[in-house]
Amino acid sequence: MKKLLLLSFAVLVMLFWILPVNAKTLDVATEYKDTIGQYIQVYQSDDSHLSMHDAFDAFRNGHFSLSDNPVINFGIGSKPVWLALQISNSGKIAMHRNLLIETAWLDKIDVHYFQQEQLINSYHTGDSLLFAERPLNHRFFVMGHDFTQGETTILIRIESADAMVLPIYLLDNEKLNDRDKAQAYSYGFMYGVILALVAYNFMLYIGLRAAPYLLYSIYLLFFLALNAAYTGHGYQWLWFESPQWQHWANPVLMMACTVSGFAFALHFLAIKITWPRVYRVIIASCAGFSALILLAMLVDEFVIALLISIGFIFFFYISSVILGVISLRADNKFAKYFLLASIFSICGGTITANAVWGFIPFNWLTYRATDIGMMADAILLALALA
Repeated sequence: MKKLLLLSFAVLVMLFWILPVNAKTLDVATEYKDTIGQYIQVYQSDDSHLSMHDAFDAFRNGHFSLSDNPVINFGIGSKPVWLALQISNSGKIAMHRNLLIETAWLDKIDVHYFQQEQLINSYHTGDSLLFAERPLNHRFFVMGHDFTQGETTILIRIESADAMVLPIYLLDNEKLNDRDKAQAYSYGFMYGVILALVAYNFMLYIGLRAAPYLLYSIYLLFFLALNAAYTGHGYQWLWFESPQWQHWANPVLMMACTVSGFAFALHFLAIKITWPRVYRVIIASCAGFSALILLAMLVDEFVIALLISIGFIFFFYISSVILGVISLRADNKFAKYFLLASIFSICGGTITANAVWGFIPFNWLTYRATDIGMMADAILLALALA
């Protein structure tokens, strides 16, 4: 009896490993407002050039594993990943749905639709291609499809050297448009406020010829450029014919934004006069980080350039707090505004970075935390300058 039980247990274990994953199927008649990562099956092969047909065979043979997270995240420098999603339509009428991948910096995306194991549609997109080659004029990646009666399998290959965080949605046209409008209003408000501060402080610089006003304007402009790069607005509106610049925009603009932030902080807090040794250390650090990023670009090491840029930003955050504290101790009455503004930037930037890296849940609030922190930073510094 004991041997029979052991044999039965062994058979069950073997079946668990051999049988395909019991995947969740999405129904096109159901409304899915949130990300659908928990419905997606994932496969990462050692062969980075695995063909579509081999990947589909791996899916049918049960080599894909079901994701547990609503937002799938593989971090920076991940090897290419295959995703599979099953969609069912029990009705007789075809229903149109949009597959939305809400990450603007993914290099290559291949989407294939199978019905009854036959390929019926494909899309090839990503920011390594010209913006005009996208299926839809959208800052993210949107692939529309008419799902006919029965079950459709979507097979997706994604390749990117940047952080591979994948908030994926399945939306009808109305919900997609509503989502776009809400985001457009929020970004329009943020960009409007910051551009107004840029114009106001630049006019003060023209009238007063005081360097901090000019440096503050430059710092805000580089932040806007960086934000436009990683949100997809830049590629959609500004450099839509330059995929090469889109590839390098994030690390380069992170470097430019950080250097301009340091330049403003050093002048605003008069560090060169009150703490000349600290001033020289900051200048040398900026030169060193910038040289490392440019060297990584020359040898075409994108991941290294990106990691150095991220390290440079966190160095800026820590240094800003230190500069604010020592200036406050030196009785600089404006340092309290700078210190408080720096704390808001640090909190926002840290939350967004941890969300992108997968350490905390990825949602609109954690992703937009940098924007919120920077808005507070900009307003407090403008108050201090005023």
